[in-house]
Amino acid sequence: MIQKNGYAFPTFVEHEYDYFNKNKRCLNAEKFNDVFEFQDPKKRLCADWPPVFFAGRVGQRQFVLLSLNPGKPTNIEIELYKKFGWKKTYLTFFEWFSKHKIGSPYYSRFAVFLSGLLGLKVFPQDRARRFSLLSQNLVNLDLIPYHSTGISLNFQSNTEHKFNLIRPYLRNLKELVKLCNPKVLFINGAVWQYLLNEIGFIKKSRARVNSRLTAHIGECFSIKTVWFDKFMSSQAARTTNIELFQFGQKLREYLDSGKYRHGKKIKDLITPKQRKMDEKQQRFSEFV
Repeated sequence: MIQKNGYAFPTFVEHEYDYFNKNKRCLNAEKFNDVFEFQDPKKRLCADWPPVFFAGRVGQRQFVLLSLNPGKPTNIEIELYKKFGWKKTYLTFFEWFSKHKIGSPYYSRFAVFLSGLLGLKVFPQDRARRFSLLSQNLVNLDLIPYHSTGISLNFQSNTEHKFNLIRPYLRNLKELVKLCNPKVLFINGAVWQYLLNEIGFIKKSRARVNSRLTAHIGECFSIKTVWFDKFMSSQAARTTNIELFQFGQKLREYLDSGKYRHGKKIKDLITPKQRKMDEKQQRFSEFV
């Protein structure tokens, strides 16, 4: 670990940024493209954009969200990186995201869920308030720090070679989680099913957010952990804002109760009748 400006980041992170600043290319983006066979030009990791390991004030927020990798950066992000460097740019991520009114269904929908978890009476309707909520409470950590416009990891072939490549990034992720020391850890997306054993996830219970999205509740790194088995904002999950907000409320009650400590089941929010209606009628709520 290297101590600078009050933050002790893993050497793995420091080395990646030193390499990028010197060579103007990411260290292993192309290697990931080769090993995981990302052949579609529109769905490859980009070596030319600066890597992102974290977004938010590391060590100062109560929740951490684990994501696969960052999406395509905005011009503002590139400008800030050139002007201020990686620490200030990504520690203040949600603040400048809100200031410049940048849209992100991924983060916006998570803020709706988070508002229920925090005990708010209603969820924020506007983007600025949602990003203010994220800025005050959340750090996002990316397993693979290289930008893309959409990738998915497949471990069904060349498995050993793929895990050998990704394990140092998993170890680095564990270091970053420890540095953040969150109250609750969230994991978002189906791709993590291949990696849960690698990070030591211990499942205690599960609950449906709706008929398509399930939250698996347990522990990881000795921290309360919730794995959503699809992206909250994806077509596969088809969640509404009301569902996300109400599940946040239900999860708050469950995590603070003896039910979590004793591994008791958390009740689904929806009845079988509602689930049947949902399958026929549910539509996306408007993304903000």
